[in-house]
Amino acid sequence: MTKADLIKEVAKQVEETQIVTEKIVNAFLKTLENAVLEEGKVFLPKFGTFKLNVSKDRIGRNPATGAPVNIASKKSIKFKQS
Repeated sequence: MTKADLIKEVAKQVEETQIVTEKIVNAFLKTLENAVLEEGKVFLPKFGTFKLNVSKDRIGRNPATGAPVNIASKKSIKFKQS
């Protein structure tokens, strides 16, 4: 299911236009993202947990030359279902 499919299905269930539903879905996703970044974890009962994952700086290798390359740390959101 794509995001567009999700919006269409939710719009049908709540009997609202797809434009309004898209705004609601986008607001929900942005709120969820901000909460995870601020609190580190968001738990939705009977659904799952969204958790902040921070990778550390590390040294990788350029596959073509074999030269060492610095890889910066990054933040990502992981999901684990209930």
